[in-house]
This record gives sequence, structure tokens and C-alpha cells, in this order.
Amino acid sequence: MTIIIDEKEYSFPNYTLNYLDYRDLDNRIKTKIPQDIFNSLLNDLDCTKEFSCGRPMMTNYPMYARNINAYFYILETLNYTENNDEYKEYINKLIDVHTKNIKFEINNPYIPPITKSKKSKRKIITYKTKDLITGEDTFLIQDIKTKKYKVNKDPNILNKHKKHTGRDLSEMYFDFTNKEEY
Repeated sequence: MTIIIDEKEYSFPNYTLNYLDYRDLDNRIKTKIPQDIFNSLLNDLDCTKEFSCGRPMMTNYPMYARNINAYFYILETLNYTENNDEYKEYINKLIDVHTKNIKFEINNPYIPPITKSKKSKRKIITYKTKDLITGEDTFLIQDIKTKKYKVNKDPNILNKHKKHTGRDLSEMYFDFTNKEEY
């Protein structure tokens, strides 16, 4: 979307509002003062806010383009014309915020925050080492929570054993006789 004001050309991201956007904006127009609507949209467009989890708004986000188009929709709905002083005031505020956002993003490129790695689901860590005295392979088993080690010389300790519950099918006995006979 491009607009020309005082022989200067300003380009804004393009976005098509859907029926939910129109309904929301029409409700805002009916219930709020236009100045409050414009101020809240300009506040939402502020890309200079930065939190520990990241930036909530950037100029390349679809929500940014949506808010700009909502701003223009409200200007059109309230029948502001280009000759109107209020129209020029609101457009100038939008241009100021937009240029401030672009300058901020050029000077402060976004670096995503480093996420902490998730905790391991394992409760035990097993290490294979050599015994310095005998030269045999030994296995250290560390409990993650208590940080305590156990030494084991069994080489099969690295292979996890499946939990065995119940009996094998060959060991089971099935009786299909009628219980009323007993």
C-alpha cells in the first residue's frame, strides 16, 4: 500500500482484512472515541518494545500490516478526507511511528533469544570406563538427581532389560470346560 503526502511517497505493508477484522473495527468505532482507537493502534504498532522472550511486534509480522490497514479503514469509515486537518494529523502520526520502527529495526537487528534445553527424561546415565588397576571394563551408573555413582563390572548393564510382567504364553494353562460341571 502506497500513499503520497506532500509529494512524498510512503509505502506500507499490504494486508487484506477479513470479516472478523471488519466486525471488530466496526464495534470499536461504535463504542470508542476515534482518538482512543488511533492511539491504541499506534501503541500496538510500536516495534521498539523488547522483552526477554523476544519482540511482540516487528514490521515484517502480518499483525503489523493488519494494524496499518485497520488504521486506514478507520480513517475511511470516519469519512476523513485528505484535506481535513485531523486526517493529516493521524497520517503523520502513523508515518512517524512507521519510520521510527524501520529505523529501530535497522539499528537493532532482531536476535532470537536462546532457549534453554529441556531437562533429560532419563533418570540414570551409564558410562563405560577402564579400571586403572586391573585394566578391565567397568561401568559407572550415575543417578541424575542424587549425582551418586555405582560401579558395576557387568557388560550387559548398558543394554536395558525390558520389564517382564506376568508369564510367557507357553507357561499359561487355559481351561475351557464348563464351570457348572464342577
